[in-house]
Amino acid sequence: FEETDEQIRDEILVGTKRALDDLREHAGVEAYLNYGALLGAIRDGAMIAHDSDTDVCYLSRHGSPADVILESFHVERVMRSRGWKAIRMSGGDVKLMLPLSDGRDCHIDIFVAFRVGDTFYQLGNRSGSLPTSAILPPSTITLHGVDFPAPADPEAMLAFVYGPTWRVP
Repeated sequence: FEETDEQIRDEILVGTKRALDDLREHAGVEAYLNYGALLGAIRDGAMIAHDSDTDVCYLSRHGSPADVILESFHVERVMRSRGWKAIRMSGGDVKLMLPLSDGRDCHIDIFVAFRVGDTFYQLGNRSGSLPTSAILPPSTITLHGVDFPAPADPEAMLAFVYGPTWRVP
């Protein structure tokens, strides 16, 4: 994003907001910013310069991995029906392709998170202890002046994802 001009950045923000709205309103999942998008919003209120995509996540209603995967396929079908081009990366990871006016595509990664017993799993290879109260209900975070849904406790999520030194670039 370091070399992305303001118009393209705004297209990415609007597209990410549209994806999150479609996920909530049409796919029935409460998705929120996560990974680098959340980190940039919390640290600087801006996209991380060396990042090139937007990451979102949702907490599945299911605890069975098979049901989590079925739900993710449902989410993918809904997003395709809304006009999104989607690429399936795994059972719980889908990339939406956001065409930009400069001819590039920006990826919006949709990761699923779920619980099995007391363990919280989040695609992107994270698992451990994180209470549901740190995730839901979603809070609001500002990225480049645009409000987005975020985990209920963004700092707890960032510590879960990046460890206790997440504040230090």
